Amino acid sequence: MSAAIDLSVLIAGLCVCLLLAGCGGAGRAVSPRASKKGVYHQVKPGQTLWSIARAYQVDIKTLTRANRLSNRDVLRVGQRLLIPGARRQRRVVSRCPCPDKPTKTAARTAKKKSPRAASKRSAVAKRPSSSMQLSWPIRGTITRRFNRSGRQRHDGIDIAAPRGATIRAAAAGKVIFSDWGPGGYGRLVIVQHTSNLVTVYAHNERNLVKRNQRVNKGQAIATVGRSGRATGYHLHFEVRFKTVPKPPFTFLPQQRQAGIQSPEGGKVHSTIGIKS
Repeated sequence: MSAAIDLSVLIAGLCVCLLLAGCGGAGRAVSPRASKKGVYHQVKPGQTLWSIARAYQVDIKTLTRANRLSNRDVLRVGQRLLIPGARRQRRVVSRCPCPDKPTKTAARTAKKKSPRAASKRSAVAKRPSSSMQLSWPIRGTITRRFNRSGRQRHDGIDIAAPRGATIRAAAAGKVIFSDWGPGGYGRLVIVQHTSNLVTVYAHNERNLVKRNQRVNKGQAIATVGRSGRATGYHLHFEVRFKTVPKPPFTFLPQQRQAGIQSPEGGKVHSTIGIKS
């Protein structure tokens, strides 16, 4: 398995889509009279605390403390962040899978293409990007499904389960991330299965694996929690091909859902504001 996926690009792709309406949780403003020496970085669409910290080689905890942010804060486009110890501004990976506005050239090209060709492209786009068969990471009730359109966009599925329930790897692979994730993902594990295919496990109470660790299909990798921007105990599960979110049901066997009630005795809500 070659390491074709750039982790910095993947993590940046997990950000809350800052260009979309309805994205909440804006971070606090930075005081212009900050006493610590450094430079100010202006946040651009698609950038996260993680990608900014990585670019400036600053510990993410140092960055959050310097700007009085918490792990729950979502950055705003145009927000200024103090980078302690930095002497110059650096290039930060900016990747947000929001559709860009078509250029005039692209619009003219689209008009020239026949409806038949467009139909073929649509059919190809709907095909699975990989023939790999994944297993369900946990048994539970689906409380929110995959949806890539409009304000209800959701880049994975939410599976309600009791607090502390075991989350298992959907396939064998290598752990490429195990830490607190960007945006509202909370404690996050990412497993790379092929050069282009990864699975994402978010809102964990505990991560049971470390980065660069090899895991087998069905191996325990985390426990169910509600860390990050979430209400109710559940697993937020994503499948990404070349960093692009894909419908998990394309890769999963048909599930016989087990009726699991919310630990609080009410309706299990799910991921808040994670639109990648």
